[in-house]
Amino acid sequence: MQCGLGEHVTPPSPAEIAAFYDESYSLYAHAPGGNFEAARQEKYARWLDGLVGLDRVRSLYEVGCGNGSLMAQLRARYPGLDMSGVEPAPAAAAQAAALGFAVKTGAFGASQAPTGQADLVLSVNVMEHQADPAAFLRACREAASPEGRVVAICPDGGAPSTELLFHDHISSFTAAAMARLAGAAALRIVASETGEAAGLPGFRAWVFARGEASEAPDADAERIARERAELLEAWRTLDDRLTDALAPYRSVVGFGAGEMATLIRAYAPRAWSRLDGIVMDGGEGRIGELPISDYRTLEPQPGRAVLLLTDPSVQPALADRLRADGHAPVMWKAADNVG
Repeated sequence: MQCGLGEHVTPPSPAEIAAFYDESYSLYAHAPGGNFEAARQEKYARWLDGLVGLDRVRSLYEVGCGNGSLMAQLRARYPGLDMSGVEPAPAAAAQAAALGFAVKTGAFGASQAPTGQADLVLSVNVMEHQADPAAFLRACREAASPEGRVVAICPDGGAPSTELLFHDHISSFTAAAMARLAGAAALRIVASETGEAAGLPGFRAWVFARGEASEAPDADAERIARERAELLEAWRTLDDRLTDALAPYRSVVGFGAGEMATLIRAYAPRAWSRLDGIVMDGGEGRIGELPISDYRTLEPQPGRAVLLLTDPSVQPALADRLRADGHAPVMWKAADNVG
């Protein structure tokens, strides 16, 4: 409670974690260039620039660089920046290498890092996947030059969110937990800020330098423990509530094919089984067994519900749009009733 670190009761073994990112891992198994990906990486690039001042950085080493899409954004802004990285997923690493970046394939550790060479060692949404986050920070420290900086961006564990629902998120970091982990890695926290101003809510950036450990703040344990428990309980019961809300309808389609849709598929399987298909703007492809179609092809139909498979924060505006088009949207919030 007091350390502030959230973890699996029984964490996956290092071998299990490595298996998450084998040849079948497809999240970044594509060439960069999609509009959504480019826009998101531009936000990370601007945020990073504000945190460390990239005009003063000569070399950057990205841990978990994916398909190189963030490095590509940074190269466009700072053509003289020397960048390299490491990526455990072979297909993603191949895409980054195809962009001309020196990328090693494999798990990050002291043997993979350019010891003491990088002005900036960067990881974006990587640290929460590590079996030993203190060892991860130590390896980042060794990869950085003596006066260099280490930047870790990850979900903000001080504000419990759906990050707790992902099995490969091994840890959730509060400010107190991160300060203690930094101390164990002989690092001190020199800056920290949430991603709201950067357009990346739910995330927090930590900037580290070599030196004596930062003082660990109070973990705010009671609030965080309560909010974690409430969120997990709400998702545990969501399938029942969604199933009841969909019961009056003869047929159901879903709207949305992003992260929230995959969470509904995992945590509300009975409600998911009601779906005849999925629609979204410009939709194509599949999620599991369900085809994804373009929303423009969906004609209004009596007795059919459209279950919103999107973040609850955008559902009211989306529901208004669907009603105006003659559909019957079903909204939900993890902690509230659906309807």
